[in-house]
Amino acid sequence: MMKHSDSSQQEAGGRREQGNAVWRWLAWMMLALCLLAGLSYGVYYAAQRAWHAVQRASGLSEEDIKTVQEVRKLVRESPAYKPAPAHVFIGSRLPWRTIAKGVLWFNLNGTLITGQFDADADDELLFANDNGKSTLYELEGSSRPAGLSLAGIVFNAVAWDYNGDGVDEVVTDHPFNWYTRWSNLPVPPQFANVNPSLNTPVFDVAGGIVALLPCNSFGSPPLLGDFNGDGKQELMLYDDQSTGKAKRLFYKAEGARLPTSLLPFIGMYAQAADIDGDGNDEVVESVYKQDETGQYSVLRAYRPGDTTAQALAPRIVGSRFALTDVDADGKPELVSARQWEELDGTRVVPFQFPTQLAQAESTFAGAYMLDLLGRGQPQLALLYSLDTRANALLLFDASGQCLYYEELGSRIAGSGLARAGGKRYLVVQTDGSIKVCPES
Repeated sequence: MMKHSDSSQQEAGGRREQGNAVWRWLAWMMLALCLLAGLSYGVYYAAQRAWHAVQRASGLSEEDIKTVQEVRKLVRESPAYKPAPAHVFIGSRLPWRTIAKGVLWFNLNGTLITGQFDADADDELLFANDNGKSTLYELEGSSRPAGLSLAGIVFNAVAWDYNGDGVDEVVTDHPFNWYTRWSNLPVPPQFANVNPSLNTPVFDVAGGIVALLPCNSFGSPPLLGDFNGDGKQELMLYDDQSTGKAKRLFYKAEGARLPTSLLPFIGMYAQAADIDGDGNDEVVESVYKQDETGQYSVLRAYRPGDTTAQALAPRIVGSRFALTDVDADGKPELVSARQWEELDGTRVVPFQFPTQLAQAESTFAGAYMLDLLGRGQPQLALLYSLDTRANALLLFDASGQCLYYEELGSRIAGSGLARAGGKRYLVVQTDGSIKVCPES
């Protein structure tokens, strides 16, 4: 009996020891998991702090940072969210040069204006981001700070030589409380009591007010063109849009005026071109329509002083278009998202898209004629925002054949043409960079 009792006690002790070993092992595992979780959180917290430090260094407030994070979360959770695809291009890669590159995408979220902002013969790029900082970039690579601050609600801006001295000023539709948000300089005494909602300011790159043009242009794009055939650029601004009949005010240098146009429609998008060969530019606007066939835009053309507009033959999908001489016949043609055509509707040339884009819905983002491929004649350079792929540049010849295709990555926020050193450059602003490509 005694031996049996001792044996039972030993077995029980062994089982307890095994149980204790299991619990010790579980405790060590829990401790290891806690340490790993703590380490991971520490790394995450440190990364977040470093990230916020970079954001604050870029001029963003804590509220701005929180807003950006909330927007990113909404985008990621959206059913329509798709990660950007890998970079794809067709043809020999173009010699892009990056003028500016943001550490964060919102560092290059702002207004890009191409113009001649100093006394040399070359164009510069004036970029003003939403944090209130602005920089002048030379196309050949150098840069310097500029005093003009365009922080706030800025939709459209143009460079215009207001006083005829060979150096461009900046005209833009203005946000509310425009001067206190835009300029680092004190308000000039002559403008201290001026109602900002009834006037459009003309700024120099230092941020000073050069002039105030009597016009409520908020939300409407300024348009440049040679509307009187004198070889100089005039400025058109929209006014009194709330009446349903928008005035078009035409300004010459120093603020002199051409006759006003009052028309019974408000265009969605406008371009200036000499469509009738008389040496004067006309304004061509796209006007939104909807009927049983769907949504589309019709084109209307007019001149300073007109109270009626000429209806042009084509109608387009969407509202964006361009007027440029595609076939070298000396007359502008209409370029839209899927084709180019004569303004009288007599000839339509569809674009032959690459296979991967044939069915893609796209938003037209700009059209320019220049020789990027070195073939001795210009190509039609089209910029697109595509719903199924990244944003893209495509080059077409006059027959509609696609000669080149390149995905540019993130959203195309702006584009234009600039000239420096005897060359023309295509300028493209995305959410992450400002790039230029020289004409060959």
